[in-house]
Amino acid sequence: MKAAVFDIYGDYGHFGKQYTTSSPLTFSFPPPPTVKGIIGAILGFDKNSYHTKLDQAGLKLGVSILSPIRHSRITINHINTKGGHWTIEHGRIQIRTEFLCFPRYRLYISLSDGDVYESLKKMLISHQTVFTLS
Repeated sequence: MKAAVFDIYGDYGHFGKQYTTSSPLTFSFPPPPTVKGIIGAILGFDKNSYHTKLDQAGLKLGVSILSPIRHSRITINHINTKGGHWTIEHGRIQIRTEFLCFPRYRLYISLSDGDVYESLKKMLISHQTVFTLS
C-alpha cells in the first residue's frame, strides 16, 4: 500500500465543531472531515463533492501530533445578527475563541485510486494547492 506523508503547520489553528457555525472551542487535532477538506482543497475538489470523491477513491487517513498541544483564548468580534440585522451599526458581540498555538501535524494518506493518489503526490511534491488552505 502506498501512502503520502506530509506535514501541516501554522502559527494558529482552530478546528471547530462541525455541528455549529461559530463554536468557540477547538479540537486538539484535525478531525477526519477537516483532513478530507484539506485533501479536497489540494486536489481542487468542489466543497460539495470532496467527501464522496475521496470515499470513492478509497481514502484512508491518519494524523500524528508533532508538537505539544498549546491552547490560547483570543477575543474575536462578531457582527450582532440578533433580530435579523446584518449591519455593523447594530453592534458587535465579542466571543472568547479557543485557538491552538503553533500546531504541527503529520498526515498519512492512502488512496486506492491510483490516479487520485498520483495527482495528490504531484501537488505535494510541487508544494501547490488548487484552493488555499485556511
